[in-house]
Amino acid sequence: MYPVLLQNLILPIAERALGWPILRHLSEILETQWWDEKRLRELQLGKLSQTLLSARRSVPLFQEILGGVPESRIQDEPLSVYAELPYLVKEDVRENFPHRILSKDFSPSQYKKTSTAGSTGKPLEYVVSNSGYGAWWAHHLRAFHAAGYSLGDRIVYIASVRDLTPTRRIRDFLIRQIQLDAYESSDRLFELYIEKIRKFRPRILRGYPEMLFLLADLVERKGITDIRPASVITNSNKLHEFQREYVEKVFHAPVFDLYSCPESGALAFECEKHQGYHLALEHGLVELADEKGRPAADGTGAIVGTNLDNAAMGIIKYDTGDFGTASGRSCTCGRGLPLLDAVEGRAHSLLVTKDGRYLHGTLFEGPFLHTETFKELGQWVDHIQFVQESEDLLVIKMVRERDMNESGLNDAVEQVKKILGPGMTVEIQFVEKIDKPPSGKRQLVVSKVLPERMKDRLGLK
Repeated sequence: MYPVLLQNLILPIAERALGWPILRHLSEILETQWWDEKRLRELQLGKLSQTLLSARRSVPLFQEILGGVPESRIQDEPLSVYAELPYLVKEDVRENFPHRILSKDFSPSQYKKTSTAGSTGKPLEYVVSNSGYGAWWAHHLRAFHAAGYSLGDRIVYIASVRDLTPTRRIRDFLIRQIQLDAYESSDRLFELYIEKIRKFRPRILRGYPEMLFLLADLVERKGITDIRPASVITNSNKLHEFQREYVEKVFHAPVFDLYSCPESGALAFECEKHQGYHLALEHGLVELADEKGRPAADGTGAIVGTNLDNAAMGIIKYDTGDFGTASGRSCTCGRGLPLLDAVEGRAHSLLVTKDGRYLHGTLFEGPFLHTETFKELGQWVDHIQFVQESEDLLVIKMVRERDMNESGLNDAVEQVKKILGPGMTVEIQFVEKIDKPPSGKRQLVVSKVLPERMKDRLGLK
């Protein structure tokens, strides 16, 4: 009964009140996903043309970039025009936000302002139109559908959810979702969460891979057998194969991984066949580029996205900082959406404290980079990385931008010590650069302790 009310009464009323046309977008893309790829590409080209034209007319930055290109050429040859554009990186967005990269056609009531902290450790502010936000939600719901979800199914989401605004609480109540905060986690906290999950009886268990792995570990150690979701959905961080296998074993449910870079329109999801990640062609134009900005010859490269649903801001040919590998195959599910074989998203690890807590990397994105104390710090630190060398030593590596305020640095270290608790030493290292792992994706948090612990738990060597 409730799913019918949700789809036919509650969500339509909420959509009209908020201006987010989720159901309209969802209805469209549940149909278009079954089109063949040629037809989907034609739809994508049309949206690319409209995106470029809109940016040329109303976004100051792109008025300069595209000002000399005739509108007729953009309409007739959008891909050729796109290929000539410079790549947009995070620093370009920061430098031009808001006045030169927002559309002059949108008022504040017509978009939602938000931010994301990238793996460089610096937050990125951006806006998304009300319609674009509805499309973003619709594409996530389509990915959930592929994992067996239906509107109204109970969901438990385990992630970093410190900022639960009244609007989000109302949304969660309406869609029957419980969010459990995993900024700081421990066996004691997970025991409380397990009881909540058992009482709520979710059909879908969703969250960061490492959080779900730790939950599964405790569930198995406690001999709990009554948490049986229909499926598990992972997102935000890289899903390792050993995590997938272990979570599936403990919960007796398939794991579906989802990749999303909201600002760029890049989104890819696993379907019931698990043959790769379906690219949401209707939502974003995605290319894989090599280090010189050319199409990746070997199929593996930086994910460059253009948001086709957000006319409120010019996010065009944007380097996400993530990496992917093209498949070249079609999925036997019948969807026309092409496949990626692999996605290397943000690579957070967990820090392990002396008192047995697990601290997620986003904990340091939040207090370390967004509080008043650290807004100043972020002005003179270009890149930062937290490395747990041992159970009692955390090294903070920093690349300077210019001379630093010593008192601000000391305050930063003291805040980190408070987060970690007693028994841990914090050291600062100033470096020329922070090396990237083989994937090419910079890591904010690196733990040399947790991987060994997890291997011991699983009996791996």
